[in-house]
Amino acid sequence: MLEINKQIKGGVINIYPLETIGLVSKKEVKMPPASNDVRSVIEFVKLKAQADQRLLTLVHNIFSKVVMVKEYARAL
Repeated sequence: MLEINKQIKGGVINIYPLETIGLVSKKEVKMPPASNDVRSVIEFVKLKAQADQRLLTLVHNIFSKVVMVKEYARAL
């Protein structure tokens, strides 16, 4: 996977060994005020009921930093 990413000049890949998830702390992320134009992706990402609940912190740390923006000018 890393070799393919290098060949296609892909972005950064973060690898999280599942055995260390318990050591990951929840990061606070400062987001713009909620509006119809800007929404955090974490609002739409949910774990399945049978998923390991230790993944919540990891999912939060990955997806809470990503927003969806309606208009390009607003994103800038």
